[in-house]
Amino acid sequence: EAFETVTDVEKKCLGERGAHVPIGQALFNTVVYILGPDLELVSEGQIGEIYIAGYNLATGYVGLGTS
Repeated sequence: EAFETVTDVEKKCLGERGAHVPIGQALFNTVVYILGPDLELVSEGQIGEIYIAGYNLATGYVGLGTS
């Protein structure tokens, strides 16, 4: 058996503290989206939720089977 944990999907070097929180740059084979309530991309400066996609994400949980 092999177990793997991904704890880092993007990173950004922070400089001076500002009004906005930068989300940084996605790692290789990973895409980070900021989406609105209808799952549409939001414009820069708008509030949204972070969605992460890529090959390094889990496809399920050990022991839960498929449903």
